[in-house]
Amino acid sequence: MRAKTWLAFLILGLAVSFIYPFLAGSFDNNYQKNVLTFQVNKYCREQKIKSRIFKNVDVKRIFRTSDSLFSPIKLKLDKRNSYLYVLDIGDLRIKKFSLSGKFIRSYGRGKGKGPGEFLNPVSFVVDDNLRIWVSDPYTGIITVIGDDNSIKRSFRPKNISAEICLAKGKVVLSRTINTEYLFDVYDMSGNYLYSLGEKIFPVNSKSPEFLFGFPLIAGIEDIDFDHKFLYCTFERLNCFLAIDIEKGTLKYLMKTIDDIKLPEIKVIETKSGPIYKVGEDKEFPSLAMNLVGDKIYITSGKNFSVDDNTTFVDVYSSESGEYLYSFKIPEKFKQGGYFDGRYYYGVGDTSISKWEVIFR
Repeated sequence: MRAKTWLAFLILGLAVSFIYPFLAGSFDNNYQKNVLTFQVNKYCREQKIKSRIFKNVDVKRIFRTSDSLFSPIKLKLDKRNSYLYVLDIGDLRIKKFSLSGKFIRSYGRGKGKGPGEFLNPVSFVVDDNLRIWVSDPYTGIITVIGDDNSIKRSFRPKNISAEICLAKGKVVLSRTINTEYLFDVYDMSGNYLYSLGEKIFPVNSKSPEFLFGFPLIAGIEDIDFDHKFLYCTFERLNCFLAIDIEKGTLKYLMKTIDDIKLPEIKVIETKSGPIYKVGEDKEFPSLAMNLVGDKIYITSGKNFSVDDNTTFVDVYSSESGEYLYSFKIPEKFKQGGYFDGRYYYGVGDTSISKWEVIFR
């Protein structure tokens, strides 16, 4: 199971255990269901192209390394594309590598709740000054670490947050319980400014099943930003969106090229309240996403459970959201990766790899 899936279970469990006593009286026979299903694809615009078009590419692996890595889950480059940064939940640190795969140093101070310590970091971003902004929903703290591993800043968001992005001098955080808004926006000092993505999916938000069940399938996988719009993909929903970061208006909500069935959510009634359990994930619409120029690159999890050595990368127009083409990397990366326009950096179970991609 992917790290974010475990996160969703824990966050939702905490929310249910806290809120259920106050809502127990509102449960009636209409909500006593054994299985929950959500129909969200109908709110997304269909792609004109219905199946993948693979471009012919010449690929060559530049390196593969496990140096100082235990359980990597996310990889990013700094703004200048000078270094690789890898989030490793094996020892709760961020690892810095050269573009040739040489390990340089670690950031963070291990497990704990003190300054620079983490319990389960799930996302990070590197700013122009090589400071690392780390989001840890377990501690509920955003920590900013300098290139010298010093703690530059920290703040506690108003809501439990997961993904993090820096955009136009603002900090954008995705909510883990996103039934009302998808994102909260802060200034660089951690002061709350406003929220974005109000009720993108117009499902009945007053029912307990929506409040507790929907966040399990609507978790955000990645967020990125260009000069005006914020882009995001979802771990389980077959869609991605672009939203104006200033006005909050939705540019588009598009389906991905895949038609992956949402897992069912089983509701198990107990004396202390209902337990929500998601069915096994065999496919994921998105394992990772990033922007380069006018294109969106999504690492697909369509073949997540297939026993092969192939990763699909799907390419979309950032202007319209329309699917353009796909290409393959001949190595399995179940934790996603990052494509900078020429090189694909993939995250395996215990290693990272760099592949050169040349389009014919």
